[in-house]
This record gives sequence, structure tokens and C-alpha cells, in this order.
Amino acid sequence: MLFDLNSPSLAQYHWGTLFCSFSPAAPVDKDTFLKTIAALIAKAAPWTTDDELRATVALLHEIAHLAQDLTTGLGHSDYVTHRKETVSLLQYASIVIDTDGRSARPPLRQPGTPPWFDEKEDSFVAKAQGQLRYYPFEKTPSTRRDSIRGILTKDFNRPIPDEFLSDLSTQSLLESDAALTVLNHLNELHTTDVQRAIRERNTALYDRNSLGPEYWTAFVYLENVLVHHTDMDEDQARRWMPGLFGLFVDSALEYPPPAWILARSENPDDYDPTVKFARLLIAFQQLQGAEMTQFWNALAAKPADAEAILLSHSPFRYPSSEEILKAWVDALDPEVHTGIVAEIRRGACQYRLQHGVLMPRRDAALLFSMEAPILYLHKDRGFVKHDWGLRILDTQTNLKMTNEVLDHFMLMELGDFLFRSGEFRCPHAQADICPVVEDDCVSGFSNLAQFPESSRCVARSLLEKCGITFPTT
Repeated sequence: MLFDLNSPSLAQYHWGTLFCSFSPAAPVDKDTFLKTIAALIAKAAPWTTDDELRATVALLHEIAHLAQDLTTGLGHSDYVTHRKETVSLLQYASIVIDTDGRSARPPLRQPGTPPWFDEKEDSFVAKAQGQLRYYPFEKTPSTRRDSIRGILTKDFNRPIPDEFLSDLSTQSLLESDAALTVLNHLNELHTTDVQRAIRERNTALYDRNSLGPEYWTAFVYLENVLVHHTDMDEDQARRWMPGLFGLFVDSALEYPPPAWILARSENPDDYDPTVKFARLLIAFQQLQGAEMTQFWNALAAKPADAEAILLSHSPFRYPSSEEILKAWVDALDPEVHTGIVAEIRRGACQYRLQHGVLMPRRDAALLFSMEAPILYLHKDRGFVKHDWGLRILDTQTNLKMTNEVLDHFMLMELGDFLFRSGEFRCPHAQADICPVVEDDCVSGFSNLAQFPESSRCVARSLLEKCGITFPTT
């Protein structure tokens, strides 16, 4: 899917869905999460084989992305936007789509026929998709990239190259944060000689010198600023960096509700994580003397106060993360955003307001404390779900939540099918909870004629409700 975040060759987190997927190379099963949580509590490495180490690294990485999605304004904004705009796009598709017969491949066309969708020319589609905030860097809409470049050119008073935008892209912030989370966890675990040998021969899974640039560039950029702006040596900087980077990332990901930005007549791109992270760098370099000491003390004791010090020096006057979280509690009003997932997201905002507005680590321990649901697919082992508290006791609510998450995941996959990739794999089929599943449902569809001809097919029913007509046999 277009909006996936990846643990290299091992797993994907499907942004906005609360869903992870794992490859056969990372044999995550139904007990892996509980074993991992127990290991983190005991500070004892859980792996005894290379496969188990890969599963541990992949799970920790993808759960970090789940925590980013579930506990930040960026995740809430994209969730709300997907629910609204993707349905609008499917309804729009019913108006403009020409199936070109049974073998049509939306959005690709038969040879010799014109495309019905052109992102550069179709203002309706461009506007709908432009409201999403997270994009992989290479897929970021050109208008947004130009806007971000213009903002930062003014702030830094110099031309901003693509390399800078890539280093501090939202994708880089999310991946660097997840990679650092994994490394921090691994460094905290006690290992036997055998476990240590397994880890040492698999450094490519987590080592900053082995991973791709998107997994470390944002972290390294801040690290260089820290070393050059202070008199810290490398050992001191290494001790402070996890907390400092955690503060920067968490603050940068606090994107306000879109309606809130509109009411203030502000530019949404001022809240883009790339822009805000860069402005926090500018602010940090203005700290001197007693104020710098005050900042370090606040970072150790109360990160929200450290954020306030930084924001006071930002070129743009940002609201605090506390204000943004309170705005999301209101924006996720249950009378407006119905459903269990919206309730869980609202609860995540309330948890943060009660237990610390700024979270230095978005990880498995945070999700465990929040009793957040963990759902994932494994290509060899199928669907796995962990849930907590009252939702476990209430089987009806538990099942409803599962279907709601899968329906949202399916909605995004259908959006990809019609407007981007031209391929569709049904999450209900992958989870093996569909009563009319066919082989193609899992391997993937490339045209409308492949959808099961059954009123019990959830994907087909949704498209029909949106007005899309399927080819007749």
C-alpha cells in the first residue's frame, strides 16, 4: 500500500489502519507480542535463533509505528481524512470510471484508451488526497513539497535542497524514531553469549550504519546540531540524544485537527512535521547559558516545559502539544466520529494528557500501558490480535472493533486500487474471516470482474454502495 512504513524486508505498518503485516522472514506468531513484552519487563533478550531475533526486531519496529499512529495528531488527522475523503473518492470513481470491459485495470487503462484519472489535471482527486499529511517522501505531492521548501527557505534565509527535505521528511522522522526505539530496546536487554552472537551477525537489521538513510538521517542531523551547538563530548551527547530526539519527534508529529487550523486561518503546511522539526532545530540553536541549563533540566523532569522553551524561540508561534491534544479530544467527539477506533484514539489523547503530554518513546510499553489493540497479519500464520480490558470480556465489542479496523484497512486498499496501484488485496480475506473468500482475494485483483459475485463480499458491497457498477458475466 502507498502509505506503508517498513522494517527492511521483514514487515510493513499500514499507516492509518492500526495494522501491521509480517513476512515469512520474520516469523511473528500469536505469542510473540506477549513474549516480547515479558522480555522488555524482565530486561532479558527473548531470542534463541536468528528467526526469533528477526521477529523481535520487526515487531518492535512496527509497534513503534503503531504507537506513532495511535498517539499523535498526525495519525489522528490521517485517520479522520481517510474515513471521509476515501469514501468521497470511491463515490467520485462511480461517476467518472469507464471499466473498458471485464479486463479493465483501474487506474491503468487498456492500450489505446485515455486515462480517466490524471493527478495533475483532476482537481477533485488532488484536493482529496492533498489533505492526507503522511506520504512517503518520493510520493509527496509536488505542490506540498514546493510549499514546504518555500517556508523553510524563508526561515533559514537560504535555498533548501531536496536532500534537506528528504533528511527531515515525515517518512524519515517516523522511520528514524522507530529504528531508534528498536536499538534502545536491544541495548537494554541482557543477553547470553549465544544471544549476543545472534545479534552481532544480524546487525543489518538495526545498525544505523547498515540501514537505509531514511532510518537515521533525521536523528543524525539533530545529533550533529547538538554536538556543534554545545560543549558536550560524544559520550554526553549519546546519553542525551534519545530523550532530545524523542521530544523533537513527538512535538513535530502533533498535527492539529484540520478544522482547528482552518478556524485560525493558518497554513496547514506550517504544521507539517518537516517544517516543525526544522523550526525546533532553529529554536534549539538559540538557547544559551542559563536558558540552555533550564532546557536540559526540563527535558529530564518535565518534557512539556522543555517544549515550551523551544516553542518560545520558533519562527512560527505554535500551540503546545497539550493544546493540540485537547483539541483532538474535542475533534474526536463520539457524536461526530462514531465507532470503537475513534473511541480508542480519543482515549489515547486523554491518556497522554493524564500521564505526560510529551512521550519520549513511542513503543510497546506505551501501547501496553494504554491497553491499545495490537493487530497484525503474517503471510504464513494468518491473523493475530491482542486486546485488553473490557473489550476482551465483551465479545461483541471485540468483534466489532476487529471488523471496524479491517473495514478501514479495506477502504484504504480500495482507494489504492482505483486511484494508484490498480491492485487490490482484501484484508478480510487475508485475515481469513470472510465467508466468501476466493483465491484471488488474497493474491490480488487487478480488475472489477475478479470480485466475488456475492452480496456477502464486503468489498464488493461497499463499492456498490458508492455507486460503482460491476461488469456482468
